[in-house]
Amino acid sequence: MHKGLFTFTVASSLLVSTSVFASCQNALGDLNQKISMNENHYQELMIGDLGKDVKMLRNAARVFSDNGMPDACVETINHTNSLLEQHAKALTGRYDAEGNGNWFTTEVERIRTAVPVSDIDKPLRAAEVVGADIRNMENTILGEIEDVVVEPQNGNITYVIVAHGGFLGWGESQVAVPWQQLRITPNTQNPVFILNISPDVLAEAPSFKRDSWAEVDNADWRMLNELYFSQNQ
Repeated sequence: MHKGLFTFTVASSLLVSTSVFASCQNALGDLNQKISMNENHYQELMIGDLGKDVKMLRNAARVFSDNGMPDACVETINHTNSLLEQHAKALTGRYDAEGNGNWFTTEVERIRTAVPVSDIDKPLRAAEVVGADIRNMENTILGEIEDVVVEPQNGNITYVIVAHGGFLGWGESQVAVPWQQLRITPNTQNPVFILNISPDVLAEAPSFKRDSWAEVDNADWRMLNELYFSQNQ
């Protein structure tokens, strides 16, 4: 093969690959904006079993992207959009029939009933915690609980690991939110966890990388982390 032709072919392949990956990120950004703006009641749909399904699709898209399969990533995001649109149409039809479209106000009222997690008198399953959204008192989604940190001496949860600042795995940061700083809506099938801070305050919290858990074990880091959240509640 002629050297010039080979160079052109490689450059073209890289350009196509970059373009497809950009399409994946653009599709991701569009979906993220729809959910953030509560378009078609998407935030309401993210509470409950459908929200869990959407997050499973998110994880699949993330795996495809991380393994160099942007076409599959785009297709997964497109299916996620279709799933949300299908349920949004049904939800909108129900609101039209009932004459009640003020879900946001109702949800804020439910959030105001939240109590400290230490006051809950029923067991919480791990599936109710990991994967759950964390919101503030204004019903703004702050992030998602990705993991929990348990003290081996007593079995108590000390932190929930919250991913924030992104969607479908891109651009996310991780923070360790002290368990006792959380509130939870009582006596509901799909409990909502509440952290009474703004997204900007959460963005300034001490953070760590997914592959760097040593900081969470560091006594000085934990003290600063506890101090930050106690002062900003």
